[in-house]
Amino acid sequence: MFIKYSWFVFKSEKTKKNYFSLFFEEVLNVSGNNLDSLAELSCLEKLQELTASNNNLENLRELVQLLSMWTCLKQIDTSRNPICSKARYRERLIVVSTSLGN
Repeated sequence: MFIKYSWFVFKSEKTKKNYFSLFFEEVLNVSGNNLDSLAELSCLEKLQELTASNNNLENLRELVQLLSMWTCLKQIDTSRNPICSKARYRERLIVVSTSLGN
């Protein structure tokens, strides 16, 4: 499934979670959307594969926090983002995630 990501405004976290749960069960591609944050996707608890390449992601701390929430995530692609130039970013993501590569 390829989704061009748009920003949504929700009245509550529960509404947002229910909305995303209907449409984004396991696989999400938000590549090439000039995103500088993935925080709005934190409610996707069932996410197994995320492709977020070719964006403007540079906050390693945020991504580490998200990976600790996405306990089902098996694969992530953050290539072609400013975050890739940070020292040992891949190793930090692997250490934090208990499910990547499983």
